[in-house]
Amino acid sequence: ADFDGEAENRKYLTSFLHDIFGAGGRIETTLRGLIDKHGAESFLSDFLEPTAKAYRDILNKSFDGGRLGPEINACLRYLSWLPRKSWIAPALKVMVVHRSEPAKILEFLQALDRYAYGLAILGDANKNDDKRYAEIIAAIDVSKDAPAKVLKLEDRELRSIGKRLQFTIGSDNVRLAKLVLMRAHIHTTLFREKKSRRPGVILAGEEMLGSQNNVEHLLPESPALDSNWSKLFSGEVNVHWKMVGNLFILPEELNSKL
Repeated sequence: ADFDGEAENRKYLTSFLHDIFGAGGRIETTLRGLIDKHGAESFLSDFLEPTAKAYRDILNKSFDGGRLGPEINACLRYLSWLPRKSWIAPALKVMVVHRSEPAKILEFLQALDRYAYGLAILGDANKNDDKRYAEIIAAIDVSKDAPAKVLKLEDRELRSIGKRLQFTIGSDNVRLAKLVLMRAHIHTTLFREKKSRRPGVILAGEEMLGSQNNVEHLLPESPALDSNWSKLFSGEVNVHWKMVGNLFILPEELNSKL
């Protein structure tokens, strides 16, 4: 599996092979077990090569899914922005097991996108995401549909996500605030495109997530008592200031001029 000399990616590939086809234990034991059970030729053609190709597609957001390819690669792009990469192993397995069924891959990745972002927003409130992803991997089987149904958050988690989005996301995790704002920007732009039938401008997420851009508050935390802010939000400044709807992304060079 050639990754243009990228030893780190080759190391990750063997780790992902272990995650999606192993049963615990050591990576070397999983690889040897696959070779002993299926033979070296089958290991290469049925396990290593498809997984390597799927991993390249994930890294490059370049899955060839025909007319569904752009939607699949958009999901991969959004997922790639997340700080934790636990989502890669289940995405890999679905892309290997269902590699000739792009509709199943898209359905799974769309559900995985919502699920992974939900867990990211929960943050420290969620302690079992590795275990949950392992259960998702185990549920993926070649004889079944891609198990988008297992990618469900509990009602209490959905309520917690709503509260975190409304009140705390900007103050305790700037990167996550940027992610949420970027996704809101993308979906708003796509909705307007659909309504107006005119192309909109979608900002580059990779650039907007950079340290040169700040998350700022439209409504100031402590507006002057004689300001219009205080007149408009009398007695409610603290409540509105914390809400995600009060946040926006501003390049640092512009922020210093305001």
